[in-house]
Amino acid sequence: MAEGMGGTCELKINHGYPYLVNDCRLTEKLIENAKSYLDSENVIELDQWMAAEDFAYYSQKNPASFYMLGVGKIGKGITFGLHTPTFTIDESALEIGGGLMAWLAVNT
Repeated sequence: MAEGMGGTCELKINHGYPYLVNDCRLTEKLIENAKSYLDSENVIELDQWMAAEDFAYYSQKNPASFYMLGVGKIGKGITFGLHTPTFTIDESALEIGGGLMAWLAVNT
């Protein structure tokens, strides 16, 4: 509690997002089910990396697994990264991603 010039205030400083927890058992099941939906050659396990992500709040309360959906296509020249001014998307990824999410929800 700070005081001064006749007033008071309370200051709480939050430092960034919480860490994201990928539940190992859930992730293994999701990978297995994703391979059955997309075929094994279309599921790539990525190295660990650090980033800020609001999805981390969910993983603090429930088993969770964060995955990435590829939305580029080299053959169409769609190669730019997310959060860039040149970002574009192969719109077929929207259909694939929606189907994958439904498949994982029903089968995991």
